[in-house]
Amino acid sequence: MRKIIKYGIFLVGVLSLLILYALTLSDPSNYGTKLENNSNEPLGLNIYIDFIWYTHEELRDHFDTIVIGTVKEILLSRWNTADGKQPLKLLNKFEYPDDIIYTDIVISVDEYLKNPSSSGELIVRVTGGTAGDFRMTTDADPSFSTGEKVLLFLR
Repeated sequence: MRKIIKYGIFLVGVLSLLILYALTLSDPSNYGTKLENNSNEPLGLNIYIDFIWYTHEELRDHFDTIVIGTVKEILLSRWNTADGKQPLKLLNKFEYPDDIIYTDIVISVDEYLKNPSSSGELIVRVTGGTAGDFRMTTDADPSFSTGEKVLLFLR
């Protein structure tokens, strides 16, 4: 009977330590600590947004300019801060849309389908990209490749 009590006390002690360890790992105050990234891969930040589906007629009516063009250049991604660098705040304090990485895409215009302009090039800004140690992705904005033909609906 004494052995059972000793083993019971031992088991309760071990379980208490495991629970304490698990609670320490899930402590929200640890979220702001600097993450160690021992690989060359940037840390990922993902943004998920609900889509609004448009018919062809709604697309035509809703957007100011419609363009057929070719992706000429993909510029370096930057943070949307004044200096283009990472915001000086903890990772768990980042807010969308205030703290985002964006990428500018240079489009060579082949044809204006709506609201023609004399400009032969446009710059389209999309959310996402890699800046420093962070990679931001979103399911709301398209991805582009240099030389790709595109149909753009612009506001």
